[in-house]
Amino acid sequence: MYSRKALFPVVFLVACIFLGGCSTLNVNHLSPRPWQADTPTRVALKFWTMDYSCARDGNRFVITGTALPRTERFPAWSSWMSELVITAYISDPSGRVLLRQTFKHPPMSFPPAAGIPFTFTLTTTRPVDTPAITFGYRMILLAQRPSTEKRNPLKSQNAQVFFASQEALRQ
Repeated sequence: MYSRKALFPVVFLVACIFLGGCSTLNVNHLSPRPWQADTPTRVALKFWTMDYSCARDGNRFVITGTALPRTERFPAWSSWMSELVITAYISDPSGRVLLRQTFKHPPMSFPPAAGIPFTFTLTTTRPVDTPAITFGYRMILLAQRPSTEKRNPLKSQNAQVFFASQEALRQ
């Protein structure tokens, strides 16, 4: 009645929708720390260290801290941060992400003199019994501040670009 060639795209699409709906985000590889209210805590990632403390008020989680670049790991020519996105993750003990919030920092000279301050306020309607916390980031460093021209500075043949990312994984 139907050929295999005609059915394959339909079966493939249904499988993708079904499997995509079953996937979750996981942060076990980002060294999540148990939630400790009002206790200074540190998460050391490959290129950034997050110093933070957290508080909980019912269904609200507030995380305040500073992102500190591990400058010894960056190229010596790095002088401009064109992109920095920091994400705070609250997970269950198995690393499954329950809540997340992202903060995008504006471009700036690199490295920052005193780190980059952040505050995340995450709210949930579901109970979270034993939360853990960690962070992720995505960044682009350049050798120099791009000109104000409309063209993309990353497309220049002489552009020196450093990209680093550590984020939750889809499972």
